[in-house]
Amino acid sequence: MLPREIIKKVKRIELVTRRLVNPQLAGQYHSVFKGRGMDFDEVQPYVAGDEIRFIDWNVSARSGSLYVKRFVEERELTVQIVVDASSSMAFGSRTETKRTVAAQVAAVLAVLATRNNDRVGLTVFDDEVDLHIAPRKGRKHVMRLITEILGHRPRQSRTDIGGALQYVTRVTSRRAIVFVLSDFLAEGWEHELKILARRHDVVPVIVEDPRELAPADEPAPRGWLGRLTSWLDGGLLAFDDLESGRTGWFDAGSARHRRRWSERVERRAAERDRIFQRLRLDTMRFSTAFESETDYVRPLALFFRRRSRRH
Repeated sequence: MLPREIIKKVKRIELVTRRLVNPQLAGQYHSVFKGRGMDFDEVQPYVAGDEIRFIDWNVSARSGSLYVKRFVEERELTVQIVVDASSSMAFGSRTETKRTVAAQVAAVLAVLATRNNDRVGLTVFDDEVDLHIAPRKGRKHVMRLITEILGHRPRQSRTDIGGALQYVTRVTSRRAIVFVLSDFLAEGWEHELKILARRHDVVPVIVEDPRELAPADEPAPRGWLGRLTSWLDGGLLAFDDLESGRTGWFDAGSARHRRRWSERVERRAAERDRIFQRLRLDTMRFSTAFESETDYVRPLALFFRRRSRRH
């Protein structure tokens, strides 16, 4: 039996997603994710403006009139949504955690796919792959995916992105669009991402929290990079790292310490972005700081514009 809080979140996400996924957004999705090819549909009488290369000379010879071949896009695609459910995704310094934001984004992507008659699957991982759902269609299936993301409790606290990508490469034989939703705080996943991107259309989706980017001068509601255990005069705070289980101290009142922290975060983010650039992957970025439903549309619209220029 799911907790009442999870059920409420699933229903709310479904309602929000319905409002967000409008015909324009669905059309943009369709235009940037092409089908696998064109299938022959029928022959029709030639009219001025039809391309000569599509004339069916056999049918034209038998009928005594010109006929041209009509084709339709082989549209059905496979979408695999890969979600990081490790302990770091349970963090959120605002009203939502990164896991809830990931579930919202996954819902939007799943609805966009199903409205374009594409199949959607889900892979959830932490230190290992905990759940894999084969791609299917339909509203009930989408609801199940959202429920699984929100209701999942990690078996391990750490993150192994590389292992999850390796698993998806192994089990996904048909070419797919693979959305990888994670905070990408782990290391050592570039090689597996490169292999996955050779066979599939991979889109990294970065989910982050503003408190991870820069220390603040007040305690976070849900903890800062973990569970906040102490807030002392002068800005000294103690926190439990949710993934390592270790307790650490940070002097948020020190400008030097804050600067060093920011520099380290910036270096890590720059290296992550360089990996995506080297592999020529289009990315999306979402934040727990989003304050309205429309905030979720902006990264998608930006992604579709960038993608349409490149492809």
